[in-house]
Amino acid sequence: MSVVIPVGPDETGWRRLLMQIESWDFVPEVIVVFAEGDEANARGFPNSRHLRHISSPRGRALQLNAGAHVASHALLWFLHADSQVDANASRAMRNAVQRQPDAMYFLDLAFSDDGPPLMKLNAWGAKMRSRCLGMPFGDQGLCLSQRVFTHLGGYDTSAKYGEDHLLVWEANRQRVPVKRVAGTIVTSSRKYAEQGWLRTTCRHFIGTWKQALPAWIKTWRSGRKIVNDDSVAVVVFVKTPGLSPVKTRLAAEIGTDDAERCYRLSVHAVEAVVQETRETSRGRVVPYWAVAEPAGMTDPLWKNFDRLVQPVGGLGERLAGVYSQLAARHRGVIFLGADAPQLTPEVLNDAIARLNAGFPFVIGPATDGGFYLFGGSIPLPDTLWTSVEYSCERTCEQLCRNLTERGPIVTLAPLRDIDQRADLDAVVAEINAANPQPGGVWLSEQKEFGNAFRSRGKN
Repeated sequence: MSVVIPVGPDETGWRRLLMQIESWDFVPEVIVVFAEGDEANARGFPNSRHLRHISSPRGRALQLNAGAHVASHALLWFLHADSQVDANASRAMRNAVQRQPDAMYFLDLAFSDDGPPLMKLNAWGAKMRSRCLGMPFGDQGLCLSQRVFTHLGGYDTSAKYGEDHLLVWEANRQRVPVKRVAGTIVTSSRKYAEQGWLRTTCRHFIGTWKQALPAWIKTWRSGRKIVNDDSVAVVVFVKTPGLSPVKTRLAAEIGTDDAERCYRLSVHAVEAVVQETRETSRGRVVPYWAVAEPAGMTDPLWKNFDRLVQPVGGLGERLAGVYSQLAARHRGVIFLGADAPQLTPEVLNDAIARLNAGFPFVIGPATDGGFYLFGGSIPLPDTLWTSVEYSCERTCEQLCRNLTERGPIVTLAPLRDIDQRADLDAVVAEINAANPQPGGVWLSEQKEFGNAFRSRGKN
């Protein structure tokens, strides 16, 4: 979990909050975000491995988004600098968001004793507003996954006030569950004492409903959902032998027939890995072939999975088209190539688990600069795909650069895909040498691949 704390001018409560976080029974990453020009407020910042501070342009929404952007964990908890959260509330929050990361969570609100006695009425009002109307505010400690936060678009930096209120309304509009966690967060009531209880309460009430009415209308008109299905699509991009050339660079070294045989055996190995993953997922993994040729859709090679035809265009256009199509149906989408027969169910399950845990992206880099696996759980514009230069040593780097602007990326261990004779020899040696690590075993289809080319890289 990453805790993001925006700090305004002359705020000092963040120091007490950091001390309280040290008493929690788990250690989160903590990111304190100061406004540019207020860096002096960071003097004496604690020196700790899990604490850091950054600066961003001034404005709570800008500072919150900046903290989320650099967060390295899948779960985000936004706390105001004057908040107090004890170990029990923090434990309850962490457990709740880990159980169901596709929701937004909040705590009950209480006010410290530095304000008027009438603050008990405000606490009661906050309880009714959040529990009955689903309208918690930012001082109630909004917590959600990186995936949900990114999908909602983050905090609205154009809002003059109430950026947290607008994020909650966007969650309601997108049908993201907004849930209370049994626990209390305490915030300062000092401004009510300084500016007057009635004046401050009325200002908040009027501002809230000025935002709430148009947001309610927008929500009422919208029927969209953040997740249309609780499953993850696993898509293997393939060409049909006999309709398209396959493994052309490898064919130049070992011959067309052996190159096609290598391709078919590799397809069978990848298919077996996906099938193993599907069988252990209890229906939460849906495999597809993304077939390059319309005429190949009926080929018996692709009979075991659902099929879809790749769109017309370059690789970027084809990836974009398939991703947008399946992202509308599934919680997450994973792309695989058919030329890494040493991919294991353990690696694929790890990628799926990362998406389910709330990470928006997973990448499996190939040793030649491409990627053997991509996973995503949020909508992406077509330009993200089409701006990448494919089939070169910078492909994965360029794709990751584009993705970094939209959320954190989990990077898997690299694999070598088969494009040339040296690649084939290395993969065959890997399969024949020992079982995959950590703790896996080669499937029979992978062993068949290794045996077929055991002697000298070809049969």
